[in-house]
Amino acid sequence: MTGSWMVRALVDPEGSREERRVKVSGINFLAAMRPARRIYAETSHMFCKSFHDVVLGAYSDVDVIILRRDIAETLKSFLDLGFFGPGEVTWPMWMHRPEEHGSFLRIPPDFVARNATEQAILYLLDIEKRAQTLPSRYPEVRFHAYRLEEIARPEGARHLFASLGLEWAEASEAATRRLVNRRSERKTGRVAVGLDECNVLISDFETRFAALGGEIPDLSLCRSLR
Repeated sequence: MTGSWMVRALVDPEGSREERRVKVSGINFLAAMRPARRIYAETSHMFCKSFHDVVLGAYSDVDVIILRRDIAETLKSFLDLGFFGPGEVTWPMWMHRPEEHGSFLRIPPDFVARNATEQAILYLLDIEKRAQTLPSRYPEVRFHAYRLEEIARPEGARHLFASLGLEWAEASEAATRRLVNRRSERKTGRVAVGLDECNVLISDFETRFAALGGEIPDLSLCRSLR
């Protein structure tokens, strides 16, 4: 549920709830075509922005995996891909401006993101705040928190499968070594941002944002284990 669906969910979650239940209808349709006892699964960062409320309100047997990546690495990818910048026109379909569209963060009324970097950091902070808030809002739902570098290794992926009650198979191990993200070519020709620089940018943003009265979520949860 991207684009205008996302914006309506963020700006007016209650008023748009019934309309957004089309997501539940879509899941029911897909699940009905599957053999009995099969599991419906979906990977989407839109979950915490546009349809978590309708899905978690419709089903009682739900597992939610919170998959975190190091925030500096994510910021680097965003900037390398041009997200939140004027030259990249597709990002508004998938990402929001927390200060305009609603946020789980406390954002100072006089705060203004000064550039694409600050806009990207604010977005990432809002996503992390959502990830930290939803488990307490929905205590009946089974939440599983993992880091990307954990499940990229077979032993970590096996642990995830076990926590979900799934059986590990030979094909599962092969899948952990398969490349699924092919965005490197999109970054070619752009001015690359260093990882150390991204850490400095995040730290500087935290200082300015907090000084204005803004809320900073616990970022230790989205820092690399390395």
